[in-house]
Amino acid sequence: MTDKKIAIVVRGDVQHLAKQADKHQKEKKHHRHRPCGNPPAMPTGVAFTAQATEARTHLRFTGKLKWNAVTADEQGHGLNIKRYDAQIVACDNTGTPLELEDGFPRMRSHTKVDLTKFGITDVTLVSGTTYEYTLNRNHSFPVGMTLTVDHMKPTGYNGNYAVTNVPSAKKVRMNIGTNPAAATQFGHVYEQADAHYHVIMHELPRPKTWYWKGRVRAIDKDDCAGDWSAWTTPLLPWTGADPEPPTPTYTDPGALTFDRKNRSRHHKLRALFTFNDMAPWDVPGGDHEDDLGHYEVQIDRSDDGAVWDGRPYPHQDVKARRNVGSADADDTNATRTAIFHGGYIQRRYWYRCRVRSFDRFNRPGDWSAWCTPAFPFDDTQPPTPPNVRIFDSATDRVVLDWDDQTIDIPVRGSWSGTIGTPTLTGTVGPKATVEIERGSLVRVGAGGNIYTVKHTGSVPGTPSDTVLTLTGNLSTSPSGAQLFLVVDDPDIAFSEVQIAMSSGVTTGSPDQYNTIYAKDRTRGNRKAFKIIDADRGNTFYGRVRNVDAAFNKSAWVAGKLTANSSTSAGGDGVVIGAGSGKTKVVWSVLGLLRPIPEARTHDYDMDEGLTTIKVRARVKTAPVAAGIVISIYKNAASIGTVTIAAGAKRGVNDALTTTWIDSDILSYSIDSVGSNFAGRHLTVVHVLR
Repeated sequence: MTDKKIAIVVRGDVQHLAKQADKHQKEKKHHRHRPCGNPPAMPTGVAFTAQATEARTHLRFTGKLKWNAVTADEQGHGLNIKRYDAQIVACDNTGTPLELEDGFPRMRSHTKVDLTKFGITDVTLVSGTTYEYTLNRNHSFPVGMTLTVDHMKPTGYNGNYAVTNVPSAKKVRMNIGTNPAAATQFGHVYEQADAHYHVIMHELPRPKTWYWKGRVRAIDKDDCAGDWSAWTTPLLPWTGADPEPPTPTYTDPGALTFDRKNRSRHHKLRALFTFNDMAPWDVPGGDHEDDLGHYEVQIDRSDDGAVWDGRPYPHQDVKARRNVGSADADDTNATRTAIFHGGYIQRRYWYRCRVRSFDRFNRPGDWSAWCTPAFPFDDTQPPTPPNVRIFDSATDRVVLDWDDQTIDIPVRGSWSGTIGTPTLTGTVGPKATVEIERGSLVRVGAGGNIYTVKHTGSVPGTPSDTVLTLTGNLSTSPSGAQLFLVVDDPDIAFSEVQIAMSSGVTTGSPDQYNTIYAKDRTRGNRKAFKIIDADRGNTFYGRVRNVDAAFNKSAWVAGKLTANSSTSAGGDGVVIGAGSGKTKVVWSVLGLLRPIPEARTHDYDMDEGLTTIKVRARVKTAPVAAGIVISIYKNAASIGTVTIAAGAKRGVNDALTTTWIDSDILSYSIDSVGSNFAGRHLTVVHVLR
């Protein structure tokens, strides 16, 4: 009985043990992995950036979340990362999410697979500091790619290096810049980490109003996730991301200059601001077309170079170059020039300029700094007025006129003609119908004679570019001569005219004007000054000078009865009187002449200030054998004589310039007469002004 019980017990134990083993086997198949003991470390260097790229007619903004590679767990032990999880969310400037789904922030998630690493099995020195790394499998690294080497010992082998040579599918050579000791531990090689640990969000909505932030975590090869990094600082994509065209540069000082080209009668000075063209420039991404459109240049003005006029600024738009470097480029000039002219530019002001660029969507860049202030310093005198005349026949005004100063403008072609004929013939591209018209003054050759054009062509009504008909015949036979248009000098803006009484002028070479009676300016070449009644009978002088647009003045030229162009000559005085401008005193003796003393002749009372200008004497019958001598007296004192020669009927004295005032007495005497025949019926005319 005892043996039987034992056997049963044994059999029962065996069955129990078998069941337990079977149960254990089943439970083993469903055994759960242990939880993460040492998860990956939190990523560092997490940053979110934005970039604007061109998209036809607008900008597209992309977001980039980047971080440093995770190479260890939280305890600092090395491990392999399988991938990274990234989250990007729209928010306001405080970081509060703006997009919500079911009450929770809407996450824009991205996954980044870790870089493929190659194990290093050997390192050998090739030459200098160039080493050959042998890898555990075939690679496809090209020459020039930058690789990252890590986990090597000594650490001198670690770093980022460019591939210099690829000896085989499992080898790369790189210059590491140093010579460490023999390797005691082999690590890994992979593409440079800095360029690859990031994710891109290809379109950021509402870049002007929505801020964006991101975070990232690492997942190891056992799918163990590390902690999320902190959220990045909220970023508004538009801020700092809008691509602005570049700010132009220029040479300073020296960018702002002045010249006198393209002058007109009213304005001659130009300000020229020259700066460097920044083309070609292209918004990143997009079509790679030149996106620089034009430049805006502003100019400012100051009385003293310190206090400036300010806004509003006069400005000029200047186009940028297009298609730079291509066969159809519209300009090869690397600089651009803005030109300012007109009444704004004057010699007495300081000026400064600045410039900014615009892209082809009319978006402006930043202004450059103001250039160094510049002053025109235009002190060149305009030419003096030629042939200044003063007239002595006016009754109540002083009249002056002068000729316009002219310059020679060359016309196209070369011209030939024959002396004694009125025809000029042009060759080598003349354009007479474009540049010359009827009545034009032309000079044949530099310094040659001036002629008036009757018409173009040989026959009136049939114009020609190659034939000119003149109003007079040629005095020479020009051959292949340069032809010039004679036109008014555009450098002269106006003329200043002054007159003065003789009492206000110190005559000399030239005259000195102490007191100006009247003055004016004119754009013509003739000026008349009305003299008030109280000042009639006085002697007046006049002078003229030219003034340009910058208020530079020529020397004065005095007016003379015969045309004067000299700046050193004194002027002629003219008396403005009543009637015809002259007073005539007539003294007559009827019948046969005889000597008459002054005391027995009439006295003529002078009632105003006048000046003797000439005396004329005439007889009806001429004296014979001797002449007639008449003396002229001022206040009973002789001032001169006038003589009629024997056989003549008229005598002249133009040398008298005696001045008279109110209450002076004019009288005469006959000092001698003809000896064989005395002469008959004498008339003396005394002309005063």
